Amino acid sequence: MSNANNRVTTYTTRQVMSCAAFVAGFKDYNKGKPIDEKWNEHRTIKQPVNHAWRYERGRQFAVLFKQPLKHGRHVRGEAIAAFNAATGDGSII
Repeated sequence: MSNANNRVTTYTTRQVMSCAAFVAGFKDYNKGKPIDEKWNEHRTIKQPVNHAWRYERGRQFAVLFKQPLKHGRHVRGEAIAAFNAATGDGSII
């Protein structure tokens, strides 16, 4: 039995890395800031964990990637390749 509320949405790596939560996690880590719990408070019925998940992945990626995330408004190709490699080898969960 299918429930319309239980949909799976697919996102590209670029979409995940461009979202505000991922960028904030990346920047917060690089600035030496502690985890910002507000991203856990952004849970909604439609998106219960997406914001918190993306924020944490941004922080994890910042540990590994010591270059700029974006060039202007766009995520750099090198960053996308590095993120894909890190998720592929289990460095980022």
